[in-house]
Amino acid sequence: KRARRDRGRSRGGAAGWMATTGERISKIGSANSSTWSSKEEEKAQRAAIHESQKKRAAWLKEQQDAENNIVHEVAAVDKAAALKRKRQQEDEIKALMEAADQERASASSKLGAGG
Repeated sequence: KRARRDRGRSRGGAAGWMATTGERISKIGSANSSTWSSKEEEKAQRAAIHESQKKRAAWLKEQQDAENNIVHEVAAVDKAAALKRKRQQEDEIKALMEAADQERASASSKLGAGG
């Protein structure tokens, strides 16, 4: 019985006193860094860290979105240029085929007239 009473009285910081599990957990949870002098300071600093991480993540997302927009714009311009080249080539081929047809027709009429 005496040991229990002494243990209860020595919680004020006696060397032989052992912290309860709950006390140890609360110490671990709130004072895991020696940079904070109080729980309030820790909360404020952790909130500031969290805000800076959120801002950084938002900034990175903006950068990625801007980069993606540029990539899409370049792809659209490339596609339009390729389509224009394809139409030019098709027009050139069509013109060459029409010229060949006209040449054949004139050659046929010359053969027909010459025969």
